[in-house]
Amino acid sequence: MAVAEQAAAGLTAAAASHRGRAFGLDVRSTFDIPALSGGAGSSARLTVCHEQDAVDLERDWPRTGVEHPVDLRFPDGRLFMSIDRHPERGYRIWAPRHGRHVVSPDGREIRSALPRRSALGWQRLFFAQTLPLAAALQGLEVLHASAVGIGGRAVAFTAASGTGKSSLAAHLVAAGATFLTDDVLALEPGPDGALAHPGPARAGVSAHELRSMTAVGRDRLGRRVGSTDKPHFEPSQASSALPLAILFRLSRSSRFARLSLREQLPPEPKTVLGSSFLTYLRTRQRLLNQLAICERVTGSARLYDLEIPASVSAREAASFVLEHAKKVLGA
Repeated sequence: MAVAEQAAAGLTAAAASHRGRAFGLDVRSTFDIPALSGGAGSSARLTVCHEQDAVDLERDWPRTGVEHPVDLRFPDGRLFMSIDRHPERGYRIWAPRHGRHVVSPDGREIRSALPRRSALGWQRLFFAQTLPLAAALQGLEVLHASAVGIGGRAVAFTAASGTGKSSLAAHLVAAGATFLTDDVLALEPGPDGALAHPGPARAGVSAHELRSMTAVGRDRLGRRVGSTDKPHFEPSQASSALPLAILFRLSRSSRFARLSLREQLPPEPKTVLGSSFLTYLRTRQRLLNQLAICERVTGSARLYDLEIPASVSAREAASFVLEHAKKVLGA
């Protein structure tokens, strides 16, 4: 039996001493995964994580029958991140200095080789790619979006990278909203629409945005846990999934003369489908999940296009959004 197969055979949920929740998954692990919620309750979606030596993990990964759907590189040719896929062994995610992870085809097992560096160094890859993939393989739909809770309902923001959705969400939390997730949003069909699950309790906020917050606002972001390209915080977050009530599609440009909001009537399905995360995952089941979530979101949530001039700060945009959301939600 291969090394990884022996590890998997010996790994049971009962053997995992660390437990938490994120992206709609119950996560049990043999190693500590900071920022996972300790919320009560259980889910039928269980993912068990096991730490493994990098040499053994690589030795066990197949050399034939492997597809290479993702190969991202820096301008000088150095590898930024690669993702390989094997029909029987699952997905192998690797980013130099950020760790290596193998996710089983059903998303129920993750084997991780962690780098010898600060926890933030490997958490970024784990929370941004590995755990969302496990959630998608178990039937949740994941969007490239940030979200907060207002009045017990989820308000989400989708946009191209660098537009400022994370900064907008951070300023909303500083203004009193509840943190839900930063950058990746896991959704599933609910009784009356779509349910938005909390992600890990991690929020990256630039030093510039921090300086524009009041002391009370910065305190609402929670404990500072370190820095990478920007400071990271551990905010208090929603303890359970919230019904998705509003979805904003953000765009920022110097071409915009003023901050403006337009409701999509009727809601545009491409706002949801165009925000799908992990676009390399193209199974039939994933497509069915995407269509089901799109139908639920466009049928129950209110969708808006929010245009933000380059001259308008994230704090100003957050104040505008908060006022509008409270009016819509009656909060």
